[in-house]
Amino acid sequence: MHWVKDITPYQMRKVRILNGSHTLLAPLGILSGLEEVNQAIDHPEFNQFLSNAIEKEIIPSLPFDQNEMKLYGESVLERFKNPFVHHLLADISLNSISKFKVRLLPTLEEYHREKGRLPDCIVRGFSGLIRFYKVNEMKGSYIGKSFTGKDYVVKDDLKTIEFFSEQWLSYENGEIPLRQLIEATLSNQYLWGKDLSDIPNLGNELCQYLEGMID
Repeated sequence: MHWVKDITPYQMRKVRILNGSHTLLAPLGILSGLEEVNQAIDHPEFNQFLSNAIEKEIIPSLPFDQNEMKLYGESVLERFKNPFVHHLLADISLNSISKFKVRLLPTLEEYHREKGRLPDCIVRGFSGLIRFYKVNEMKGSYIGKSFTGKDYVVKDDLKTIEFFSEQWLSYENGEIPLRQLIEATLSNQYLWGKDLSDIPNLGNELCQYLEGMID
């Protein structure tokens, strides 16, 4: 326990590292057929992906002592490995758009501002988020399909889900190209509170990742 005058650093590190890792992991994990956080940590590719995101992208974007942040990041990964904690990715994925906006978008923007390039893991996670919202309405629920064809339910506010559902339907019907879908997503200020389409090369990198995530 720490007695401090300002809790801002502790609050921010939790939101960016712990919560941000959850939000980064959930859509990609569900799309890959995983159900729990510890399953993802036991998966070599996801483990490396999350470790790289925390160590090389999230922590360097925080304006705090880097050694302290690294120790906290390591403790987060250890917590995720706990086999007795059954944290469902489906629960984490609730309202993923607003969570990405608060937990990961600041890292993406600050990393780009500091490094002059985009954080690869965060962009990959962003692509997975957009793909995760590729849904169709069925009996009052919005259903997506994983990379293996497994159904999952997306829960978010109706305006957000309807936007993505309509965009993906237009894409599947051949009415718009993938790049237009991405531009519409990035420029939607209802989702992000700002226009993200002017972040250099973001649309291009999202498009490259998404092309590998759709049939």
